Amino acid sequence: LLYSLKIIITVYIYQIFLIHMVFYNHLATLVCGVFSGVLVLLWYLFHNVILGGLAVLDVVFIMALPPMFFLTIICFVSQISTDYMHGQGHSQKPAKKLVYTSDGKTTNEKS
Repeated sequence: LLYSLKIIITVYIYQIFLIHMVFYNHLATLVCGVFSGVLVLLWYLFHNVILGGLAVLDVVFIMALPPMFFLTIICFVSQISTDYMHGQGHSQKPAKKLVYTSDGKTTNEKS
């Protein structure tokens, strides 16, 4: 039982790291996008299936959906900007900078 619990925990931790690697720091964008999609689905279900067109819910969903889609776009753009500014793009090569040592000589060092 203890061995199988260790295996389950190891697989769970591996999946967390795999999700992080696959989405490449876009987890906030993914969460906002999924939540926006769920809101759209709930709006359709409440409007057409469950309540039959209650106008109050239309106002609530019209007030909730545009900010969520806007937040999704902002999360995506800010993560792309952060990756670019911190040099985590896949095509960038690390630059070498000139470093002065204590004896006055220069050497090249990776940044």
